[in-house]
Amino acid sequence: MIRSITQKKSDEEIDHLLEGLDRIFIIGCGTCATLTHTGGLAEVEAMGENLSGKGKLVTGEMVLPVACDNMAADILREWSEKMNQADALLIMSCAFGVQSIAQQTSKMVVPALDTLFIGKQTGAGQFDEICTQCGTCILGETGGICPVTSCHKGLVNGPCGGTNNGKCEIDNNKDCAWTLIYNRLKDLGRLDSMRKLQAPRNHQREPSPGKYILPYPGDESMVSNFKKALESGKFVVTCEIAPPKGTNLEKMRHHIELLKDKVDATNITDHQSSVMRFPSLGGALLVKECGGEPILQMTCRDRNRLALQADLLFAYSRGINNVLCLTGDSVIFGDHKEAKGVFDLDSSQLIMAIRKMEKGKDLGGNDLDGELEFCAGAIVTPEANPLEPQLIKFEKKIDAGAEFIQTQAVYDLDNFKKFMDYAREFPVKILAGIILLTSAPMARFMNKNVAGVNVPQNLIDEMASAPKGKAIEKGIEIAGRMIRRIRQERMCDGVHIMAIGREELVPDIMSAAGLL
Repeated sequence: MIRSITQKKSDEEIDHLLEGLDRIFIIGCGTCATLTHTGGLAEVEAMGENLSGKGKLVTGEMVLPVACDNMAADILREWSEKMNQADALLIMSCAFGVQSIAQQTSKMVVPALDTLFIGKQTGAGQFDEICTQCGTCILGETGGICPVTSCHKGLVNGPCGGTNNGKCEIDNNKDCAWTLIYNRLKDLGRLDSMRKLQAPRNHQREPSPGKYILPYPGDESMVSNFKKALESGKFVVTCEIAPPKGTNLEKMRHHIELLKDKVDATNITDHQSSVMRFPSLGGALLVKECGGEPILQMTCRDRNRLALQADLLFAYSRGINNVLCLTGDSVIFGDHKEAKGVFDLDSSQLIMAIRKMEKGKDLGGNDLDGELEFCAGAIVTPEANPLEPQLIKFEKKIDAGAEFIQTQAVYDLDNFKKFMDYAREFPVKILAGIILLTSAPMARFMNKNVAGVNVPQNLIDEMASAPKGKAIEKGIEIAGRMIRRIRQERMCDGVHIMAIGREELVPDIMSAAGLL
């Protein structure tokens, strides 16, 4: 049976809501709230005792059979005398019940519960969300498994990069929704339906705006230098710089000046790991100001489609025409865990938005005044487990219009070559992600905590064997060796070097790789 899943508000919040209200009538619900033990008879009586202990006068207590049923009006009339003696009605039901009761009385109503979701009981005391009633159901294409409710980020085009061994990055005890979808569709022989690129959700419940894959041809004079490097056939090298947490940009400016003439482009991270920082857009402008070639990172976690499109317009107007489209890490990993993740679009849909804007329309179908053209890319995790759902999403990103792909960190180059055998079938440039190892414990930490990263034991042993105080030099040696092999064997089109807070070491890595 479908239920409204609720939880009791904190005593402090209830006290605040009842401030100045001395006489209270308490109403519970005999269905959902009783089942979830948040508004049944026992909870109503406990609430009455609690309020009485705080000096409130409880004029009455009752439990409606169904609080959200309009027929409850007849029962409420039977209690009208005690209700009229109260300053307010404290409702222990879902929000639907609160609103239904409010329509039946002129008394002030105060909710005692928070409504979490519509769900189904899956075990003793366990309820799973099953439907958000979004009006854009895609269950026919996902094997009857809803990604909107089953995926922490509500992704509709495939798994995020955090899936690990088929588990959700947020809860290792929970199966990744897209792994479940992939396995079910595979068993049904319907994997092709997973390859459909889902357009951004229409919140007005109108037909889907469709699929946009044709890149805007643009003007050769507006093509980014980074795009020209990708198309030249040279071995492309990019790096990334994380903006500071604050307005002191001196260290960031120093790193930009150090690297701008050594790499083909510089990524500016966008609240990396969900930690609030100086914005990627501001950092990209600083790269431009210093004479470098910026790649703007844009995560869908923090902004809806209006803000994302507006930032793209602003970026292009200031000469920033490279963008890496990311869904974004969950806010639970960052320093503002109480924040709300937006995820109005995912990375594939953001690429779609860019390609549509290049054709002169925004996502609402409105005309844009002025042309724009971006070199847009995305990411892939070659060592995801399971890998197949990631590969399907990889194809969707290319269908959406991705021109380049940066990979998550790769350490097992033999395994990476197998991925590239597959990836070479697609018209997209691939940059292998290289993360600098600074110690053996760091390598072990990444293996344990960073989904999609696998540092082989032989590299961990090599890091551990480094003389005391020389671990970073060993890490530089390993990174340089890997890049040199990737380049010599032409495994892919270039590398993306991530020194993670040690950007001053990127030239050393490039020297070790024979790139300088």
